[in-house]
Amino acid sequence: MTPETKVNVWTLDMLSSLHWLSDEEANAMRSSVDSDDEMAVKRVLREVVVPYLKALPVWGTFEPRLKRNLRYFLTTKSVSDELLEDVYAVGEPPLDGPEPLWKYYHWAWEVLYPGEDYRLESVAGYREENSDDIDMAEP
Repeated sequence: MTPETKVNVWTLDMLSSLHWLSDEEANAMRSSVDSDDEMAVKRVLREVVVPYLKALPVWGTFEPRLKRNLRYFLTTKSVSDELLEDVYAVGEPPLDGPEPLWKYYHWAWEVLYPGEDYRLESVAGYREENSDDIDMAEP
């Protein structure tokens, strides 16, 4: 029997984690970026979020897990809008997020994995364990 692959929507909070921005930087971003503007949000992801993530000491271990979780949840959209909003908000992003919020995560996928399709052919063998108590160093 193939072991189950655990997925946790809370791993996606890193994609909106901008709590480290100064108040001045956050206010400037809030006033200059329309959260429904795909190109503007992708620019923030490309120029601010992704470089921050890649500089984290745990990025090498965490990135495959983030990719697996992002792919699964973009494929299934199995969590409620309310939970997804909680996951997005925990990182204190200065942007409200587009409507629907799934767009943000789709755009993040396109920035992180250009040209790759996120859709899984099957979600058999995956098991959701959604908990905000995650260990980033765990593969």
